Amino acid sequence: MDEQQWGHVAQLARLFFTAEEQAAYATQVSRIVAFVGVLANAPCPPTPMAHPFESAVRLRDDLVIEGDDREALLANAPALHDGLFLVPMVLDAP
Repeated sequence: MDEQQWGHVAQLARLFFTAEEQAAYATQVSRIVAFVGVLANAPCPPTPMAHPFESAVRLRDDLVIEGDDREALLANAPALHDGLFLVPMVLDAP
């Protein structure tokens, strides 16, 4: 990317630089663009990988191990209303 192209990109992005800064940034951006070009030529597998290791995912059975003990859970509540937790109002209603 030369200084003229960088100046155009900077103008589109509404960035304003001095002439010295513009020359320095043009050099840095051209190095970055060149590096991205090198990455584009890197060998990649033809299909995307979900995981680097070829292994099957072992799933466990979805079993309920704890029952619904509503009364024990509600016994710990500082305040209840109609069988539900009563909490302080956080927002005022209009």
